[in-house]
Order: sequence, then C-alpha cells, then structure tokens
Amino acid sequence: MAERIQIRDRIVGLERVKARDLREHPLNPRRHPDGQKSAVSLLLREIGMADRLLAFRDAEGKLRLVDGHLRRDLLGDTEVAVLVTDLSEEEAALMVAVGDPLAGLAERDDAVMAELLAQTDQDLLAELLAGNDPLAELLGREQVPDFAPVGEDEQGRLDEKAKVTCPECGHAFTP
Repeated sequence: MAERIQIRDRIVGLERVKARDLREHPLNPRRHPDGQKSAVSLLLREIGMADRLLAFRDAEGKLRLVDGHLRRDLLGDTEVAVLVTDLSEEEAALMVAVGDPLAGLAERDDAVMAELLAQTDQDLLAELLAGNDPLAELLGREQVPDFAPVGEDEQGRLDEKAKVTCPECGHAFTP
C-alpha cells in the first residue's frame, strides 16, 4: 500500500470583496494582451463569475492577489469571491511564479477538446475567437474573422450608406 501523504489545507476562508480593493502582487510576471482582455471580458459578460480569485494577507493585513489579476482589473467595483490563504510572502511568490506555468504543462486530448467545444454556444465561441489568434491556436481551432469580407464580384459595388459601424470596435461592415 502506498504511503499516504499529509497535505496542508492552506485555505482559511472565503471573502467577498470589491475587486479594486485587492492588491496586485508586485512581482506578477504575466502581462495580459488585448485579445485576452477582450475574451475574458466577453466570458464575464456572457457567463458571469464562475471562478474565484486567490489571495493571502500581506504584512499590512491587506488581501494581495496570487491569482486573478486580470479579473481584478476588469471588474473594478464588482464584488468577487476570494479564497484567502495563510501563505507567507515567500510561498505566495512561489505560487505566482509557478502556478500558471505548471498548469500549462498539461497535455490536451484533442478528441475530448473537440467534443467539449461542440457542446458550447457556437456563436459565443466564434465571438471569443474573432481576432484572437492565440486563443484559437490554444483551442486548436481556426480563427474566425471579425466579419466576413464581401467581394465586389459576389455582391456588386458596396453602398457606403448601407455600412454599419460596430460601437465596440469601430469596424465598418455591411450587414
């Protein structure tokens, strides 16, 4: 029989606080490109908060993030669920440094991913992938363009008055 390893539970509580009240970790190495910000914003609008942020109490007793920096920035005054740990500053720094890279070592089963994506809202998936090459590559999908270009040979000369401008991105297109 294998020896049972004793694992410490470092979660000491769940608190709901305004996202803006959480302190960023000063050594967070991750930078969030516009495509990621857009995709996360879209998921938050369409699905809502279905995950938690992770924090510890710093030397001043304030909640400092270990995970959830982008959501903190996007959600501002929104109240979010935060798992509070008893990690030390050094332990939190280690988690910030290796948490995402360790998760990134997982291998993907493409058949299961295809089945999973087939069960998702295809319109939402297309919107998430629109203009987001890294996400499309990560999901093993082709990028979906922001809008399909229309050739003059297919529809004749485009009437400029019929064009619509998207209020979010400023792209002009013919519906």
